[in-house]
Amino acid sequence: MRFINFEYPKNQNQDRPFQIFAALLHRTMGDFTEQLLFAASLKEMFPSARLDVYYKPDRPYKPEIVSFSPQVDSSWPTNNRFPIDLFDTAGMRPVTGPEIWHGSGCDSPNLILTPSMSTRELLGTFSRLARFRLPEREKWESALRQATNDGSYCVLHYREGGYQYSYKGDYRNIGTDQIEPIIDFVLNQKVNVVRIGHPEMTPLLPRHGFVDLSGEPFMLQACAISRARFFLELSPSGPSALANAFGIPMLRANAIILSGPATVDSIVLRRPVLDPTGKEVNGQSIAKEFPKELHVGKENGYALGFNSIEQIEACAAEMIRSTSNVIGWRELCEDTCQIGAATTIEWPMSPIARHRLAV
Repeated sequence: MRFINFEYPKNQNQDRPFQIFAALLHRTMGDFTEQLLFAASLKEMFPSARLDVYYKPDRPYKPEIVSFSPQVDSSWPTNNRFPIDLFDTAGMRPVTGPEIWHGSGCDSPNLILTPSMSTRELLGTFSRLARFRLPEREKWESALRQATNDGSYCVLHYREGGYQYSYKGDYRNIGTDQIEPIIDFVLNQKVNVVRIGHPEMTPLLPRHGFVDLSGEPFMLQACAISRARFFLELSPSGPSALANAFGIPMLRANAIILSGPATVDSIVLRRPVLDPTGKEVNGQSIAKEFPKELHVGKENGYALGFNSIEQIEACAAEMIRSTSNVIGWRELCEDTCQIGAATTIEWPMSPIARHRLAV
């Protein structure tokens, strides 16, 4: 009997793609979209990778958002619970999934992404984000052209009461008295405004260059985002995440969370924080004291104000200036199937802010 040393064969799995399984457990549009965008961007880091996603189809926009991502190889929507035992590949496993689940290798991923691993703060870590693509684009662009013509426009969105999935007493709601002056300002700069949102949004006075798509099909509103000059968010709400996914720069005004945009030409204008004496806390201190959510200090006597119209107009003017190269509709980024060269990633990933903070 002889005893020898040996090594496992190198690159024995080189023909097998790097398999990523993303558990898209978020419910809100913004969080759900950002987690999917993270997973899609991670897939594109590798020359050969596969992305399988799981989600609950408990909100109508989820299947449509998943359909935007050409990076997804298979999706597993189910309202039932998803047992972790489905990743058991040993003999006599107690839980068995569909034949295609096991046959395609979904049961043996190289990486399982949970929501805590794929947060919006980490989107800036990628040198380039994946790009979503609208299915039946020609159909929806035809409908959009009938509504907007071919002129340059920004997409406007904000949180308003009446949305069925809002939190009770949502602190993000904003009144139309703070909206209409901003619309007039942007229109006066020769940029059209397209509002998106839910059907219960308050009607606004007709204006030349103003188009209201609130209550229109979600796919049409997503199409409007994909060709916008920039995205103008006047209070935090989920659709801004689609701007990231389509490569659209944005202004996030009245921001609660200081992260969000992943492009250098985007701006975050945080909501003012008032200390217990009513004095506004210094803007640069905010980023240090409340790095994630500004409302965390409310129990200590802090309160939130709203941005002034003048502050928002100044930031909107900068967005108009920095996107002045966009004539008419923004060109689509067709490079959706980027092939990366990375075979390793560093974990945990460190957040990187690429946008600017208005102070």
